[in-house]
Amino acid sequence: MQYDVQKNSPISSIQQALQLASDGDRILLLDPHYDEAVVINKSIHLIGHTMTTFSKAIRIEKNTNTIIENITFQQTERIDCFGDVVFRHVHIVNPKTDIALFVSGSKIQWTQFQLLTATPCAQGIQVKNGEAHLENGEIHGPFGVGCFINHSKGTLHQVIFEDNVKGLQFEKDAHGHVTACSFSNHTGIQCVVMSSSTLTMKHSQFRKGQTHALSIIEESHIQVLHCDFIEHEDFQIYVRQSEGSFEACHLERANSGFLFEQGSKARLLYITCQQHQNLQIKSVGPNDLHIEECVLTTTNGNALNVKEKGRVRVERTLIMNGTHQQFPQAYIDDSTVDFFETHFQNAQCSAIYAQHHAAISLTQCHLTKHSYLQVHVRQSKITVRSTTFRECTDTALFIEQEGEGIIEHCRFERSYSSQLAFNVQARGTVSHTQFEQAGTNAIFSENSKVTLEYISVKEHTASYPAFYFKNSILSMHAIQLSHCMHHAIDILDNCNVTASTLSLKGSTQTQLLIRHSTFTGDAVTIENGLQGGLSTEFSTVHLKNSHIRQNGAYGISAETTALSMTQSFIDGHQTGIRQKGGSLRAEALFFTTNDTQYTASDSDVQLKYSHALKGGTGIYLYQCTASFSHVLFVEHSMDQLILKATTAALQHTTLLQGYGNGFTATDCPYLQWKDVTIGAHDGEDKTIRNSHIDESPY
Repeated sequence: MQYDVQKNSPISSIQQALQLASDGDRILLLDPHYDEAVVINKSIHLIGHTMTTFSKAIRIEKNTNTIIENITFQQTERIDCFGDVVFRHVHIVNPKTDIALFVSGSKIQWTQFQLLTATPCAQGIQVKNGEAHLENGEIHGPFGVGCFINHSKGTLHQVIFEDNVKGLQFEKDAHGHVTACSFSNHTGIQCVVMSSSTLTMKHSQFRKGQTHALSIIEESHIQVLHCDFIEHEDFQIYVRQSEGSFEACHLERANSGFLFEQGSKARLLYITCQQHQNLQIKSVGPNDLHIEECVLTTTNGNALNVKEKGRVRVERTLIMNGTHQQFPQAYIDDSTVDFFETHFQNAQCSAIYAQHHAAISLTQCHLTKHSYLQVHVRQSKITVRSTTFRECTDTALFIEQEGEGIIEHCRFERSYSSQLAFNVQARGTVSHTQFEQAGTNAIFSENSKVTLEYISVKEHTASYPAFYFKNSILSMHAIQLSHCMHHAIDILDNCNVTASTLSLKGSTQTQLLIRHSTFTGDAVTIENGLQGGLSTEFSTVHLKNSHIRQNGAYGISAETTALSMTQSFIDGHQTGIRQKGGSLRAEALFFTTNDTQYTASDSDVQLKYSHALKGGTGIYLYQCTASFSHVLFVEHSMDQLILKATTAALQHTTLLQGYGNGFTATDCPYLQWKDVTIGAHDGEDKTIRNSHIDESPY
């Protein structure tokens, strides 16, 4: 049944119509304005006439199911809904009380509405212990909170929040679904989810907030899909002690993007962050984040900042266009971060900076075009696998201050400084890795301990050694360095180096330089250098199963060095070995086709089971102490063995078929001689000048 309410008619007031109505009846309001406080205690349908306005509030009692349409409440007291209600085209304008609409223990469905205030008001709508569905509406403040869902369920679709302090708040085990809503121009947080609440948000937009767009705190949960966040003065999304899933969202033109704190968990998928003044993703505390297939671009701060025991995994993500040299694209402090198939590129800063016992890994990543260190690790551990470093104006990977690195199956290309550096008690293992076109050193190590295995260096055109080691402990295996434009390797200042299967080829200067260090090599090949093979000073050098050939001026140049060689070959030089001071201990050493096979002064020389074949001059010793045992000299074009001012012992030594002289001794104070065979020389077989030979048994 329908009751019409109009002045000067049988039913002139709403309350009169309510007294007559029964559940399910309609009350039609025909006047444009009503000024009466209405209490609805029946399940009726109240319909306004086009532009009907109320200047006093209504109250809907419990256990009712009410429908209200086409009414505007202007400057009224609080509207209370304790029963279920449907509002259609119902508007509230400039409420007088702190709360415009209060829903408690009931359900409200509100569509096609406006909730407006011109003066500050605490809350637009509060739903407590109930359920709300809001659709196609506008909540325009300044409200302290536009919509407050307290221990309730809230569903919002196509609702506009504008010019409030806070727009939307879920609290105390509230549950919400928000789709296609818009938030703009808030002085506080645009949407808050707190106190163990849960929210799903889709296809919504947040603009121009003075603080966060979203705040998820106190063990709450949120799922955000296909939302945009634009122009905020603080972090756009803040998560504390809560869990979140963010998918296909866009964040831009804000101070910062995401902030996670105090044990939060989150997954970020298909997220785009761009044009931030500060940080794009920040984690403080033991948070657990999974970032996948995201784009982080154009920020003056860090794209990713992880501190205080955080754990983050980044997969298939592009991080690019860092604009401030002081802030690396990823900053990691005392946390664990794993990067997989992540691209870092085009930045005026470092790609990654890790310190204070951080642990990071890069797997199948690419780092390209950085104006500062690409990866800088201090007091932390890094594991790098199948990763490419390219076009860095500084060092590509720098590990220092007790840092530790494991580098496997990587590639370093076109950097303008060192490509891989260890410094200040760093430790590292590098294997199956290739270096090309370094600006200075391919590998640099100072005061560190490093293991290198299966390394190749190509196109090293810099005027610096490919490997530069200083005061370090090195182990090298299966190393290949070819055509370096400077030294291949420098080993300096108290290094201790062990090398096996080391190949140095085609350097334009001395290929291997050792000073004040210890070097032990097995299966070392040094060949085709233009100015020399191995140069050593004030060092200890052990070579075994090695081959030094065709290096121009010399194979080995040793000064004040303890040199020992076993089962090794030296051939094709102007001088095979030239030595000043120090000692040579050699067994099964073969000199071949050197212009001078071996020359030494002021040295202690011991040769056993060795050969000098087909050279110019064989061996020349001056002011040395020497011992030859089972040594063969054959087919030299000049003298085969020259001793001057030298004390020597020769046994089971043979000099044959020389084209010059065989044995020449000058000013030698003492020579011991046993089973020495000399013959078939074009010159003199034996020439003794001012020397004493003792041919008695040893």
